[in-house]
Amino acid sequence: MDLSVILLILVLLILLFASAFFSASETVFSTVNIIRLKKDKEKGKKGAKEAFEIANHFDKSLSTILVGNNLVNIMFTAITTTIFTNAYGVNGVIISTIVVTLVILFFGEFLPKKIGRKNPNKLALKFSKFLKVLSIILYPITKIILFFSKGMTKVYDIPSDNNPSVTEDELISIVETIEEEGVLEEAESDLIKSAIEFDDHTINNIYTKKEDIVTINVNENNNSIIKIMVNNHYSRVPIYKDNPDNII
Repeated sequence: MDLSVILLILVLLILLFASAFFSASETVFSTVNIIRLKKDKEKGKKGAKEAFEIANHFDKSLSTILVGNNLVNIMFTAITTTIFTNAYGVNGVIISTIVVTLVILFFGEFLPKKIGRKNPNKLALKFSKFLKVLSIILYPITKIILFFSKGMTKVYDIPSDNNPSVTEDELISIVETIEEEGVLEEAESDLIKSAIEFDDHTINNIYTKKEDIVTINVNENNNSIIKIMVNNHYSRVPIYKDNPDNII
C-alpha cells in the first residue's frame, strides 16, 4: 500500500477519534454530577479541579467542544470527499456523503455519547486536562462565537434564565432516585423529603389546640401517669405544676 494512502487513513482515524472525543465530552459535561465533582476536587483527585471548572462554566466549554467537533468533522468530510472523487469521479461525492454520514453518526456521535452517558464523572476526570488545553488553543475562535452569540441574544431580546439550578420537586425526585438505587433507606428518604416539604405546611396543619393538649400534673402518681401515656400514645407529654398553664 502507498505511504500516502496509509498517512491519509491514519489522519482520518485521528480525526474520527477526535470527533468521538468531542461528542463524548459534550455528553459527559452536560450530565456530570457537579456536586460529586466538587467533592472530588476537595479530595484532590487528579483532573477534578479542571473538570469542576469546565462543568461550572459549561456554556464556555460547550463553545470549545462544538468548534472542535465541527472543525474535525469538516476536515474528515473534505479528505474523504477528495479520496472518493479521485477514485470514482462525480459519483464519489454521493458515495462520500453516504459513507461520511454513517461513519460520523455512529462512531463520531451515537457510540461516544452512549459511552459518555454511562459514566460521566469518571470520564470527566480523564477528559478535563486535554479539554482545558484545547480551550486555550481554540480560545480566539470561541471568543468570537461567544461575542456574536451575546449580540444575537440582545438583538432577539432573549431573557436570561435565572431559575435555580435545582428546584424543590427536582430535589425530591433526586432523593427518590437514590433511595431506589439503595443509597438511602426508606426512613431516611422520608425524613429528607419531610424536611424539604416542611415549609409547605401552615400552622393550622400541625398545631394542637390548647384545650386538646394532654398534660400531666407533677403530683400525679406513677399509675395515673402510665395510664395517660398508654391511652394517648404520646412519647412526650408536658408536665405542669398547680395549673395547666404553668408548664415546668
